[in-house]
Amino acid sequence: ATGNPGTSKPGENGCQSSCGTKIVNNSKKPAQFRKIAYYEAWNFKRPCLNMNVLDVDRSYTHVHFAFAEISSSMQVVIPDDQKKQWDLFVAAKDYPKKILAFGGWAFSNEGPGAGLFRQAVSPGNRGAFSDRVVKFAKDNGLSGLDFDWEYPGATDIEGAPPGQAEDGENYYQFLKLVRSKLPSDMTLSIAAASSYWYLRSFPIEKMAEVLDYI
Repeated sequence: ATGNPGTSKPGENGCQSSCGTKIVNNSKKPAQFRKIAYYEAWNFKRPCLNMNVLDVDRSYTHVHFAFAEISSSMQVVIPDDQKKQWDLFVAAKDYPKKILAFGGWAFSNEGPGAGLFRQAVSPGNRGAFSDRVVKFAKDNGLSGLDFDWEYPGATDIEGAPPGQAEDGENYYQFLKLVRSKLPSDMTLSIAAASSYWYLRSFPIEKMAEVLDYI
């Protein structure tokens, strides 16, 4: 090993001794098979490659409707340009498990939505907001909820309000609260960062204990 990434001299390739391609901790198969899709409900903004929510392949076990948003008054919002697909999604029969996903990159970091995830999971708001998302899931006959905050604690995303040290813990406390209020047959999940740089702000081990999948 020649040191951690970024520490090599110019012109030299460095490596870290603990890096490898061997798959570990994979001897036990998942308790349940899941084949999960995110449906891009905003896809009709594109001039082509559009897809109706009813055309999703039925081989998926879970379909995440992406994305719901959060208003400044901490209410659940289905964007106007997604409402037609949302209504079809909710009414669909013989369909995979229906999951509502909140957030996404654009909502988390751009425009008026940037910073609202942080507000929603704060100690002062998470009680009421968790009540609202659970009620919304029940009222619409959903199978679960998914949250895609990109990313708690991040301080280097251009144009987005800088993250705070307590973001990850507040996010966990919110998820824990949602799990306690959801019926046991409804799932709770998040989209987590694949990069350790952003993942390090997620208390992922604790989160995994209250989530059905990540």
